[in-house]
Amino acid sequence: MRNAPMVAVVSVAACLAGCGGEVPGSPVGTTVDGLAPPPAGQGIQLNTDHTVQAGEEAQFCTYFAIPPGGADISHFEHRFTTGSHHILLNETSYKAGDVKLGQPFDCKMSANNGLTGVAYASQLPSYQIAYPDGVALHLEAGAVVMVQLHLLNVTAKAIDTQARVNLWFSTSPVKAQAGSLFYYHPAILVPPLGQGTARMHCTLGKDITLIGGSSHMHHRAVSFEATLGGPGIATPQQLYATSNWEAPEPRVFPTPLALKAGQSIDFRCDYKNPDPMAVIDGPSAASDEMCIYSGAYYPRADPGTELCFGGGSGAVFAGTATCAQTVTCLQSASGAMGFHQCLSATCEKSSPAIDDFTACLSIKCGTECSGGGAACTTCVASKCAAEYGTCQQASCS
Repeated sequence: MRNAPMVAVVSVAACLAGCGGEVPGSPVGTTVDGLAPPPAGQGIQLNTDHTVQAGEEAQFCTYFAIPPGGADISHFEHRFTTGSHHILLNETSYKAGDVKLGQPFDCKMSANNGLTGVAYASQLPSYQIAYPDGVALHLEAGAVVMVQLHLLNVTAKAIDTQARVNLWFSTSPVKAQAGSLFYYHPAILVPPLGQGTARMHCTLGKDITLIGGSSHMHHRAVSFEATLGGPGIATPQQLYATSNWEAPEPRVFPTPLALKAGQSIDFRCDYKNPDPMAVIDGPSAASDEMCIYSGAYYPRADPGTELCFGGGSGAVFAGTATCAQTVTCLQSASGAMGFHQCLSATCEKSSPAIDDFTACLSIKCGTECSGGGAACTTCVASKCAAEYGTCQQASCS
Protein backbone atom coordinates (compact mmCIF):
# COMPACT_ATOMS: atom_id res chain seq x y z
CA MET A 1 0.00 0.00 0.00
CA ARG A 2 2.96 2.30 0.46
CA ASN A 3 4.94 1.70 -2.67
CA ALA A 4 3.37 3.14 -5.81
CA PRO A 5 2.21 6.49 -7.19
CA MET A 6 -1.44 7.34 -7.34
CA VAL A 7 -3.56 7.02 -10.48
CA ALA A 8 -3.43 9.68 -13.19
CA VAL A 9 -5.73 12.63 -13.72
CA VAL A 10 -8.57 12.12 -16.20
CA SER A 11 -11.75 13.90 -17.28
CA VAL A 12 -15.25 12.69 -16.45
CA ALA A 13 -16.83 14.28 -19.52
CA ALA A 14 -16.91 11.13 -21.64
CA CYS A 15 -18.31 9.08 -18.76
CA LEU A 16 -21.08 11.56 -18.16
CA ALA A 17 -22.19 10.95 -21.70
CA GLY A 18 -22.17 7.16 -21.56
CA CYS A 19 -21.94 5.76 -18.01
CA GLY A 20 -24.91 4.60 -15.99
CA GLY A 21 -25.24 3.93 -12.27
CA GLU A 22 -23.22 0.71 -12.45
CA VAL A 23 -19.55 -0.17 -12.75
CA PRO A 24 -17.96 -3.29 -14.33
CA GLY A 25 -17.84 -6.10 -11.82
CA SER A 26 -20.73 -4.71 -9.76
CA PRO A 27 -24.28 -6.07 -9.52
CA VAL A 28 -27.09 -3.77 -10.59
CA GLY A 29 -27.30 -0.89 -8.12
CA THR A 30 -29.73 -1.47 -5.26
CA THR A 31 -30.88 0.50 -2.24
CA VAL A 32 -29.46 -0.42 1.17
CA ASP A 33 -30.68 1.29 4.35
CA GLY A 34 -31.98 4.22 2.32
CA LEU A 35 -28.90 4.61 0.11
CA ALA A 36 -30.01 4.39 -3.52
CA PRO A 37 -27.55 4.29 -6.43
CA PRO A 38 -26.85 7.57 -8.23
CA PRO A 39 -29.06 8.25 -11.23
CA ALA A 40 -27.63 7.28 -14.61
CA GLY A 41 -24.85 9.65 -15.63
CA GLN A 42 -24.46 11.18 -12.16
CA GLY A 43 -22.33 8.55 -10.47
CA ILE A 44 -21.65 4.85 -9.91
CA GLN A 45 -22.38 2.41 -7.11
CA LEU A 46 -20.15 -0.42 -5.86
CA ASN A 47 -22.01 -3.34 -4.28
CA THR A 48 -20.80 -6.19 -2.08
CA ASP A 49 -22.87 -8.71 -0.06
CA HIS A 50 -21.68 -11.44 2.29
CA THR A 51 -22.93 -13.98 4.82
CA VAL A 52 -21.00 -14.04 8.11
CA GLN A 53 -21.30 -17.11 10.31
CA ALA A 54 -21.91 -16.96 14.07
CA GLY A 55 -18.78 -15.79 15.90
CA GLU A 56 -16.89 -15.27 12.63
CA GLU A 57 -14.48 -12.46 11.80
CA ALA A 58 -13.70 -12.06 8.11
CA GLN A 59 -12.36 -9.64 5.52
CA PHE A 60 -13.68 -9.73 1.99
CA CYS A 61 -12.31 -7.75 -0.94
CA THR A 62 -13.85 -7.14 -4.35
CA TYR A 63 -12.29 -5.53 -7.44
CA PHE A 64 -14.24 -3.14 -9.68
CA ALA A 65 -13.18 -1.38 -12.88
CA ILE A 66 -13.88 2.29 -13.58
CA PRO A 67 -16.01 2.63 -16.78
CA PRO A 68 -14.79 4.09 -20.09
CA GLY A 69 -14.21 7.84 -19.86
CA GLY A 70 -12.94 7.72 -16.28
CA ALA A 71 -14.42 9.65 -13.38
CA ASP A 72 -13.91 12.81 -11.33
CA ILE A 73 -15.50 12.07 -7.95
CA SER A 74 -16.90 15.05 -6.02
CA HIS A 75 -18.06 13.06 -3.01
CA PHE A 76 -18.39 9.56 -1.58
CA GLU A 77 -21.11 8.04 0.56
CA HIS A 78 -21.74 4.56 1.89
CA ARG A 79 -24.03 2.36 3.97
CA PHE A 80 -23.32 -1.03 5.48
CA THR A 81 -25.54 -3.28 7.55
CA THR A 82 -25.01 -4.96 10.93
CA GLY A 83 -21.87 -7.06 11.15
CA SER A 84 -19.47 -4.68 9.39
CA HIS A 85 -16.47 -3.24 11.25
CA HIS A 86 -15.11 -0.93 8.55
CA ILE A 87 -15.12 -0.30 4.82
CA LEU A 88 -12.23 0.82 2.61
CA LEU A 89 -12.19 1.88 -1.02
CA ASN A 90 -8.64 1.36 -2.26
CA GLU A 91 -6.93 2.44 -5.45
CA THR A 92 -4.78 -0.24 -7.09
CA SER A 93 -2.11 -0.60 -9.75
CA TYR A 94 -4.32 -2.97 -11.75
CA LYS A 95 -6.22 -2.38 -14.98
CA ALA A 96 -9.40 -4.09 -16.13
CA GLY A 97 -8.35 -7.55 -17.31
CA ASP A 98 -5.62 -7.96 -14.68
CA VAL A 99 -7.94 -9.37 -12.01
CA LYS A 100 -11.35 -10.97 -11.67
CA LEU A 101 -13.99 -8.28 -11.23
CA GLY A 102 -17.02 -8.44 -8.96
CA GLN A 103 -15.95 -11.68 -7.24
CA PRO A 104 -15.40 -11.30 -3.47
CA PHE A 105 -12.37 -13.07 -2.05
CA ASP A 106 -10.98 -13.58 1.44
CA CYS A 107 -8.27 -10.99 2.03
CA LYS A 108 -6.05 -9.54 4.71
CA MET A 109 -5.37 -5.84 5.22
CA SER A 110 -1.65 -6.54 5.40
CA ALA A 111 -1.66 -8.25 1.99
CA ASN A 112 -0.65 -6.08 -0.96
CA ASN A 113 -3.42 -6.98 -3.46
CA GLY A 114 -2.06 -4.30 -5.81
CA LEU A 115 -2.96 -1.46 -3.46
CA THR A 116 -1.53 2.00 -4.10
CA GLY A 117 -3.63 4.16 -1.76
CA VAL A 118 -6.94 4.71 -0.02
CA ALA A 119 -9.66 6.77 -1.70
CA TYR A 120 -12.30 6.50 1.03
CA ALA A 121 -12.57 4.88 4.47
CA SER A 122 -15.09 4.74 7.28
CA GLN A 123 -15.86 2.78 10.43
CA LEU A 124 -19.40 4.14 10.71
CA PRO A 125 -22.44 2.29 9.28
CA SER A 126 -23.33 5.44 7.33
CA TYR A 127 -21.08 8.30 6.27
CA GLN A 128 -20.14 10.61 3.42
CA ILE A 129 -17.36 13.01 2.51
CA ALA A 130 -17.82 15.86 0.05
CA TYR A 131 -15.01 17.92 -1.45
CA PRO A 132 -15.26 21.70 -1.90
CA ASP A 133 -16.51 23.00 -5.22
CA GLY A 134 -13.88 22.50 -7.91
CA VAL A 135 -12.10 19.66 -6.05
CA ALA A 136 -12.45 15.99 -7.06
CA LEU A 137 -10.70 12.64 -6.84
CA HIS A 138 -9.62 11.46 -10.30
CA LEU A 139 -9.95 7.85 -11.41
CA GLU A 140 -8.87 6.94 -14.91
CA ALA A 141 -10.81 4.80 -17.35
CA GLY A 142 -10.20 1.11 -16.75
CA ALA A 143 -8.51 1.68 -13.40
CA VAL A 144 -9.33 -1.00 -10.84
CA VAL A 145 -10.47 -0.08 -7.33
CA MET A 146 -10.96 -2.51 -4.47
CA VAL A 147 -13.65 -2.47 -1.80
CA GLN A 148 -12.55 -4.09 1.45
CA LEU A 149 -15.20 -4.96 4.02
CA HIS A 150 -14.13 -6.08 7.50
CA LEU A 151 -16.88 -8.15 9.11
CA LEU A 152 -17.33 -9.19 12.74
CA ASN A 153 -20.33 -11.25 13.84
CA VAL A 154 -20.56 -11.45 17.64
CA THR A 155 -24.03 -13.01 17.58
CA ALA A 156 -25.03 -16.67 17.90
CA LYS A 157 -26.40 -16.97 14.36
CA ALA A 158 -25.33 -16.21 10.82
CA ILE A 159 -26.10 -12.76 9.45
CA ASP A 160 -26.31 -11.41 5.92
CA THR A 161 -24.40 -8.19 5.39
CA GLN A 162 -24.69 -5.65 2.60
CA ALA A 163 -22.49 -2.70 1.72
CA ARG A 164 -22.92 0.02 -0.90
CA VAL A 165 -20.49 2.80 -1.87
CA ASN A 166 -21.69 5.64 -4.09
CA LEU A 167 -19.20 7.64 -6.14
CA TRP A 168 -20.78 10.89 -7.33
CA PHE A 169 -19.42 12.67 -10.40
CA SER A 170 -18.32 16.27 -10.22
CA THR A 171 -20.72 18.70 -11.90
CA SER A 172 -18.30 21.64 -12.00
CA PRO A 173 -14.87 22.12 -13.62
CA VAL A 174 -12.15 20.40 -11.58
CA LYS A 175 -9.40 22.77 -10.47
CA ALA A 176 -7.63 20.55 -7.90
CA GLN A 177 -7.19 16.84 -7.32
CA ALA A 178 -8.33 15.43 -4.00
CA GLY A 179 -6.40 12.80 -2.08
CA SER A 180 -6.42 10.83 1.16
CA LEU A 181 -3.91 10.72 3.97
CA PHE A 182 -3.58 7.17 5.30
CA TYR A 183 -1.07 6.93 8.14
CA TYR A 184 -0.72 3.33 9.31
CA HIS A 185 1.53 2.40 12.23
CA PRO A 186 3.42 -0.76 11.20
CA ALA A 187 4.73 -2.16 14.48
CA ILE A 188 2.56 -2.05 17.60
CA LEU A 189 3.54 -4.05 20.68
CA VAL A 190 1.43 -3.98 23.85
CA PRO A 191 2.79 -6.17 26.69
CA PRO A 192 0.68 -8.79 28.49
CA LEU A 193 -1.53 -7.28 31.19
CA GLY A 194 0.12 -3.95 30.49
CA GLN A 195 -0.12 -0.62 28.74
CA GLY A 196 1.43 0.58 25.52
CA THR A 197 1.62 3.45 23.06
CA ALA A 198 2.05 3.66 19.30
CA ARG A 199 3.31 6.96 17.81
CA MET A 200 3.90 8.29 14.30
CA HIS A 201 5.51 11.44 12.91
CA CYS A 202 4.45 12.37 9.37
CA THR A 203 6.09 15.33 7.61
CA LEU A 204 4.22 17.03 4.78
CA GLY A 205 6.13 17.22 1.51
CA LYS A 206 4.03 20.05 0.08
CA ASP A 207 1.32 22.53 1.04
CA ILE A 208 -2.08 20.85 1.40
CA THR A 209 -5.56 21.78 2.61
CA LEU A 210 -7.02 19.30 5.12
CA ILE A 211 -10.78 18.77 4.97
CA GLY A 212 -11.02 16.50 8.00
CA GLY A 213 -9.82 13.25 9.53
CA SER A 214 -10.48 10.32 11.80
CA SER A 215 -8.83 7.42 13.66
CA HIS A 216 -8.95 3.65 13.47
CA MET A 217 -8.10 1.37 16.40
CA HIS A 218 -9.22 -1.91 17.97
CA HIS A 219 -10.79 -2.71 21.31
CA ARG A 220 -7.74 -2.43 23.60
CA ALA A 221 -7.28 1.20 22.59
CA VAL A 222 -8.23 3.77 25.23
CA SER A 223 -7.36 7.05 23.49
CA PHE A 224 -6.17 8.65 20.25
CA GLU A 225 -4.81 12.12 19.52
CA ALA A 226 -3.43 13.75 16.35
CA THR A 227 -1.72 17.13 16.40
CA LEU A 228 -0.16 19.53 13.90
CA GLY A 229 3.30 20.92 14.60
CA GLY A 230 6.39 22.32 12.93
CA PRO A 231 7.33 25.63 11.29
CA GLY A 232 4.98 28.47 12.16
CA ILE A 233 3.23 26.58 14.98
CA ALA A 234 4.37 27.57 18.48
CA THR A 235 2.11 25.11 20.28
CA PRO A 236 0.96 21.82 18.67
CA GLN A 237 -2.58 22.20 17.32
CA GLN A 238 -5.02 19.37 17.97
CA LEU A 239 -6.45 17.93 14.76
CA TYR A 240 -8.40 15.03 16.22
CA ALA A 241 -8.98 13.21 19.50
CA THR A 242 -11.22 10.37 20.62
CA SER A 243 -11.55 7.56 23.14
CA ASN A 244 -14.04 5.67 20.94
CA TRP A 245 -12.35 2.78 19.13
CA GLU A 246 -15.52 1.14 17.79
CA ALA A 247 -17.27 4.02 16.01
CA PRO A 248 -15.08 7.16 16.04
CA GLU A 249 -16.87 10.19 14.63
CA PRO A 250 -14.73 11.92 11.97
CA ARG A 251 -13.87 15.57 12.41
CA VAL A 252 -14.65 17.81 9.45
CA PHE A 253 -13.30 21.35 9.70
CA PRO A 254 -15.90 24.09 9.08
CA THR A 255 -13.23 25.77 6.99
CA PRO A 256 -10.63 23.42 5.46
CA LEU A 257 -7.30 23.79 7.24
CA ALA A 258 -4.26 25.06 5.29
CA LEU A 259 -1.12 23.07 6.17
CA LYS A 260 2.38 23.99 5.01
CA ALA A 261 5.19 21.86 3.60
CA GLY A 262 7.59 20.95 6.41
CA GLN A 263 4.87 20.89 9.05
CA SER A 264 4.03 17.50 10.52
CA ILE A 265 1.06 15.49 11.71
CA ASP A 266 1.95 13.55 14.84
CA PHE A 267 -0.44 11.05 16.39
CA ARG A 268 -0.53 8.43 19.10
CA CYS A 269 -2.72 5.56 20.24
CA ASP A 270 -2.72 4.44 23.87
CA TYR A 271 -3.65 0.90 24.85
CA LYS A 272 -4.52 -1.13 27.91
CA ASN A 273 -4.14 -4.89 27.46
CA PRO A 274 -6.21 -7.09 29.84
CA ASP A 275 -4.95 -10.32 28.26
CA PRO A 276 -2.06 -12.55 29.40
CA MET A 277 -0.37 -12.38 25.98
CA ALA A 278 1.30 -9.60 24.05
CA VAL A 279 -0.71 -7.86 21.33
CA ILE A 280 0.75 -6.68 18.02
CA ASP A 281 -0.45 -4.87 14.93
CA GLY A 282 -2.72 -6.93 12.71
CA PRO A 283 -6.05 -7.13 10.89
CA SER A 284 -8.14 -8.88 13.55
CA ALA A 285 -10.36 -6.59 15.61
CA ALA A 286 -10.53 -9.35 18.24
CA SER A 287 -6.90 -10.37 18.67
CA ASP A 288 -4.76 -7.60 17.12
CA GLU A 289 -4.42 -3.83 17.36
CA MET A 290 -4.15 -0.94 14.92
CA CYS A 291 -3.25 2.74 14.99
CA ILE A 292 -4.29 4.74 11.91
CA TYR A 293 -4.95 8.39 11.12
CA SER A 294 -6.74 9.09 7.85
CA GLY A 295 -7.88 12.35 6.31
CA ALA A 296 -9.28 13.90 3.14
CA TYR A 297 -7.29 16.74 1.57
CA TYR A 298 -6.30 18.61 -1.61
CA PRO A 299 -4.40 19.25 -3.84
CA ARG A 300 -3.01 15.76 -4.21
CA ALA A 301 0.55 15.31 -2.95
CA ASP A 302 3.33 12.75 -3.31
CA PRO A 303 2.97 9.18 -1.92
CA GLY A 304 5.35 9.96 0.95
CA THR A 305 3.04 12.72 2.17
CA GLU A 306 -0.06 10.58 1.68
CA LEU A 307 1.29 7.44 3.34
CA CYS A 308 3.88 8.78 5.85
CA PHE A 309 7.20 7.48 4.58
CA GLY A 310 10.53 8.96 3.54
CA GLY A 311 12.37 11.99 4.87
CA GLY A 312 12.28 10.77 8.47
CA SER A 313 8.53 10.16 8.48
CA GLY A 314 7.21 7.02 10.10
CA ALA A 315 6.82 5.29 13.43
CA VAL A 316 8.42 6.75 16.56
CA PHE A 317 9.64 4.03 18.90
CA ALA A 318 10.64 4.24 22.56
CA GLY A 319 13.12 1.40 23.03
CA THR A 320 16.88 1.33 23.59
CA ALA A 321 18.28 -0.27 20.40
CA THR A 322 20.13 1.63 17.67
CA CYS A 323 19.07 1.29 14.05
CA ALA A 324 21.99 -1.06 13.36
CA GLN A 325 20.99 -3.26 16.30
CA THR A 326 17.40 -3.34 15.05
CA VAL A 327 18.52 -4.46 11.58
CA THR A 328 20.55 -7.25 13.16
CA CYS A 329 17.53 -8.25 15.21
CA LEU A 330 15.28 -8.28 12.13
CA GLN A 331 17.66 -10.56 10.25
CA SER A 332 17.04 -13.33 12.78
CA ALA A 333 13.46 -12.45 13.77
CA SER A 334 10.87 -15.19 13.61
CA GLY A 335 7.31 -14.46 12.53
CA ALA A 336 5.18 -11.38 13.07
CA MET A 337 5.82 -11.23 16.81
CA GLY A 338 9.59 -11.18 16.27
CA PHE A 339 9.26 -8.43 13.66
CA HIS A 340 7.22 -6.24 16.02
CA GLN A 341 9.51 -6.92 18.96
CA CYS A 342 12.60 -5.89 16.98
CA LEU A 343 11.14 -2.67 15.62
CA SER A 344 9.52 -1.68 18.93
CA ALA A 345 12.90 -2.01 20.65
CA THR A 346 14.34 0.83 18.51
CA CYS A 347 15.13 4.04 20.40
CA GLU A 348 13.46 7.31 19.50
CA LYS A 349 16.53 8.95 17.97
CA SER A 350 17.15 5.98 15.67
CA SER A 351 13.49 5.77 14.63
CA PRO A 352 13.81 8.03 11.53
CA ALA A 353 16.74 5.95 10.26
CA ILE A 354 14.98 2.60 10.64
CA ASP A 355 11.80 4.06 9.12
CA ASP A 356 13.67 5.28 6.03
CA PHE A 357 15.61 2.02 5.68
CA THR A 358 12.55 -0.24 5.98
CA ALA A 359 10.60 2.04 3.59
CA CYS A 360 13.40 1.67 1.03
CA LEU A 361 13.34 -2.11 1.47
CA SER A 362 9.59 -2.17 0.90
CA ILE A 363 9.60 0.13 -2.11
CA LYS A 364 12.79 -0.89 -3.93
CA CYS A 365 13.65 -4.37 -2.68
CA GLY A 366 10.31 -5.86 -1.65
CA THR A 367 10.55 -8.87 -3.97
CA GLU A 368 14.24 -9.54 -3.40
CA CYS A 369 13.97 -9.29 0.38
CA SER A 370 10.75 -11.26 0.80
CA GLY A 371 12.81 -14.35 1.59
CA GLY A 372 16.10 -12.78 2.65
CA GLY A 373 19.39 -14.19 1.39
CA ALA A 374 21.89 -13.03 -1.20
CA ALA A 375 19.31 -11.41 -3.48
CA CYS A 376 18.22 -9.09 -0.66
CA THR A 377 21.82 -8.21 0.24
CA THR A 378 22.58 -7.35 -3.40
CA CYS A 379 19.46 -5.21 -3.73
CA VAL A 380 20.18 -3.30 -0.52
CA ALA A 381 23.74 -2.60 -1.68
CA SER A 382 22.56 -1.22 -5.02
CA LYS A 383 19.29 0.51 -4.14
CA CYS A 384 19.26 1.27 -0.40
CA ALA A 385 22.94 1.90 0.31
CA ALA A 386 22.40 5.48 1.52
CA GLU A 387 19.60 4.50 3.90
CA TYR A 388 21.60 1.53 5.17
CA GLY A 389 24.65 3.74 5.79
CA THR A 390 22.58 6.28 7.72
CA CYS A 391 21.09 3.44 9.77
CA GLN A 392 24.52 2.10 10.69
CA GLN A 393 25.57 5.55 11.95
CA ALA A 394 22.36 6.35 13.89
CA SER A 395 22.62 6.31 17.67
CA CYS A 396 20.39 6.68 20.71
CA SER A 397 22.18 9.67 22.24
